Amino acid sequence: MNNSFLYHLIIKDPEKYIAIYGFFSNYPIDDFIIINDSALIEGRSDRKWKHLIVSNNDELNRLLERVDLRNANFYGVENWVKE
Repeated sequence: MNNSFLYHLIIKDPEKYIAIYGFFSNYPIDDFIIINDSALIEGRSDRKWKHLIVSNNDELNRLLERVDLRNANFYGVENWVKE
């Protein structure tokens, strides 16, 4: 899997993910996890940020199971994800 697949996920809904696209246009991708059509992308600006592209609750939970949440700074969390 490479960065072009992440780009494909972002451009599927450019209005929704414009901030993520903007962030990674300015900062490199440090790491990422992809599950089906969802991704957790990590990058660093002033701190290490985790960006979510999530298709459904199941994929969100599967992504979060693979992350140390104690030191996580999430960016752009959608309302349905917080519920």
